[in-house]
Amino acid sequence: MTNYRCFLTALALIICLPIARAEHHEKEEEKTPLGEEMSAINKAWRQIKKQAEDVSQNEETLKLLDQVIENCKTAVDMVPILSEEVSEDKRPAFIEAYKKEMMKLDKQFESLRSALEAGENGKAQELIKKIDDFKKKGHKDYKPEDD
Repeated sequence: MTNYRCFLTALALIICLPIARAEHHEKEEEKTPLGEEMSAINKAWRQIKKQAEDVSQNEETLKLLDQVIENCKTAVDMVPILSEEVSEDKRPAFIEAYKKEMMKLDKQFESLRSALEAGENGKAQELIKKIDDFKKKGHKDYKPEDD
């Protein structure tokens, strides 16, 4: 009976720990205004990726994309928390580089909008892949590593 209880306790920890870590990560990310904007972008972005190939959902996808673009434009004027780890003499250049990358991301979102408005969902899928790659690079350069 004791082994059974130990097994159930271990199983509960194995199941619950990843969930608790994910919730903790989301809460950490949202502690800053920039984190809140990025969380909003990522939430809408996941939905956009799911429905972008379906032309019948373009109207809803465009609404989500408008939200992403608005959040992106807001995030351009914010400062990534990672800038605190950059030496003071390099910080302005770091922040400027971040802003330029966010503006490039905004342009990519606008290109995606154009493709969806034209009903070019195949092209939209290609743009989504490019945007995902661009976002990964940006997160590597401007976001603290996950624990």
